[in-house]
Amino acid sequence: MTNQQEMIASLPLEIKRQLYKRCLICFSRNVVRRTSADQPLTTVNEQLISFHGRCRFLMFIPSKPGKYGLKMWIMEDSETFYCADDAQLYAGKVGNQTDIGQATRVVLQLSESISGSGRNVTMDNFFRSYKLAKELMKRRLSLVGTIRNNRKEIPCEMLPDRGRDVYSSKFGFADDGVTLTSSNVEKQ
Repeated sequence: MTNQQEMIASLPLEIKRQLYKRCLICFSRNVVRRTSADQPLTTVNEQLISFHGRCRFLMFIPSKPGKYGLKMWIMEDSETFYCADDAQLYAGKVGNQTDIGQATRVVLQLSESISGSGRNVTMDNFFRSYKLAKELMKRRLSLVGTIRNNRKEIPCEMLPDRGRDVYSSKFGFADDGVTLTSSNVEKQ
């Protein structure tokens, strides 16, 4: 039994009911997902399922409309927004250990079902890294997403520069097939 399965098993019945009731639409869509398997675009993102009961891994995310709830990692079709059947509940830290490489682990686990299909996986800057791009390329998947400019793997030539023209772009090509684009869309 994995840590996530143990956390779900230990939930009080009321929380399980709320979680399953709110996720029923998401998880029941896997039938539709199988019929639209030829769709090339998928998205990995987080979703906050609004919940105000007692739970030891209740999250507060001020940028979300519900603010309090249960956080889930979800892979969905980018065009139909149907959720895949392999979503994960975020159960928080295990003891005092921090989960190093959590974003990479989540994306690789969620994208296992489409591995080798040649699809594109889109994600935001929380998940995106050079290491993840290389790993997805090994699995015959492409990756598109924003990346935080404080990541160590970004070359200094690609970082924002006050001397660059507004609406200009720079392109970086690595020998292993990874492409990095830096766009300057605002005055620094």
